[in-house]
Amino acid sequence: MRRGTDADAIRTTGVEPVILAITDAEQVAALAARVGDDPRTVHALVNNAGIPVNAPVEALPMAQWRRVFEVNLFGNVAVTQALPPALLHGGGRVIDISSIGGKAAMPTYGAYAGAAARWSSHARIVPVVSCGFSCWIQ
Repeated sequence: MRRGTDADAIRTTGVEPVILAITDAEQVAALAARVGDDPRTVHALVNNAGIPVNAPVEALPMAQWRRVFEVNLFGNVAVTQALPPALLHGGGRVIDISSIGGKAAMPTYGAYAGAAARWSSHARIVPVVSCGFSCWIQ
């Protein structure tokens, strides 16, 4: 989660949302260590992080392109790579949520659509390479 108010909205018995900047390697490593040391079962990782950027391809600075891919693709991959031991231990699931923007992009959403398309491709290979996960591809 990005904001405490969002975390509070879904916090219930058995659900512990985590505030996390997925592009911060130290925070991702701290999360992996925390869940690895916790005797409770990790039931699910929901990858839903993403930021929208709306600008023509030729006008969007490369720094913004990189930021979109850092959040919308690489950050989600980093969290997915960090948590398999805890997920496998408890029979947890990885739930990847992407955007239709990866299949049908609007003209000014090039960076967003590119990252969404790559994330959708990644989500299709996780079950193949991560034996033991329960994943559905839709």
